[in-house]
Amino acid sequence: MKPWCAMCRKPNPLSKEELMRRLQHRMKLNDSPAFNWLGGVYEDGSTTFPKDIKKAVELLMKAAELGNIKAHNSLAHKYYNKGQGVEEDNDKAIRHWKLAAMGGHEYARCMLGDIEKDKGNMDRATKNYMIAARDGYVDALEQVGEA
Repeated sequence: MKPWCAMCRKPNPLSKEELMRRLQHRMKLNDSPAFNWLGGVYEDGSTTFPKDIKKAVELLMKAAELGNIKAHNSLAHKYYNKGQGVEEDNDKAIRHWKLAAMGGHEYARCMLGDIEKDKGNMDRATKNYMIAARDGYVDALEQVGEA
C-alpha cells in the first residue's frame, strides 16, 4: 500500500505545517476522526505536538459531540480514572461508555459489564459481556465464562 493519508487520499504530509493545514481543513468540515486523532496526539504528546491534556479533552469533546465512539470511550476513561484532565465523574463516564457501546465499541460494552458486575447486577453484566463477546471482544468471552 502507498503511504497515503486515509482522510484526504494524498501522500502523507512531510511537515507539521502541512499536517495541521490538512487537519484544520477536515475539522472545518466537522470530521470527527480528525478531532479524535488530534485529541489523542495531544493526550500522548510527541516531538511534534506537546502533551496538553486540556486541549486533548477539548478536541475529544468535539469529536464525541460529532458522534465519534472512540472519543466517547476515551472521555469515559478520563472521567472514570480519577479525572484525567477533567473532574472525576462516574456518571459521565458511564454515559460516555453507553454512547460508545451503542455505537458498537466492544471495549465500552465490556466496561459497562464490569460496572454492572461491581454493582452486583450479574444479569445485566452478563448481557453486556455477551454483546461484547458476540462482537468479537475476547476478554468479554472470559467474563461470560466467569459469570
